[in-house]
Amino acid sequence: MPILEKLPNLLTLRFEAKSYLGEEMCVSVNGFPQLKVLQLLGLSGLVELNIEEGGMPQLTQLQFRDVAKIFGVNELLNLVEVKILCTKARTLGIIDLFKIPFWVSRRTWRSWREYGVIMMYRQKGN
Repeated sequence: MPILEKLPNLLTLRFEAKSYLGEEMCVSVNGFPQLKVLQLLGLSGLVELNIEEGGMPQLTQLQFRDVAKIFGVNELLNLVEVKILCTKARTLGIIDLFKIPFWVSRRTWRSWREYGVIMMYRQKGN
């Protein structure tokens, strides 16, 4: 993503099925300086998202489906909403990344194997 992350006025970025074929996605320092919304949906090969300190400094919303590992999310100081779409079994490891005091969550599932949604929000004042 070295070229995309240098676009100075990009506000929303959405990757859908087969639009990104790598196993790892890395956002470098000062990458995506104005990005507010990042959506990673249906990227079956994506295993890891790594956000270096100083990357996506304006990001307020992160949405993803079935990304196994995410590093650097706690460095996103303007992030207020995370939406995770995945199976209940797959989510157990991901949710631990957000177990810090200022996150509250709401989970919705009908059964163990069904896709569900986890919405997480930063509480005001944190």
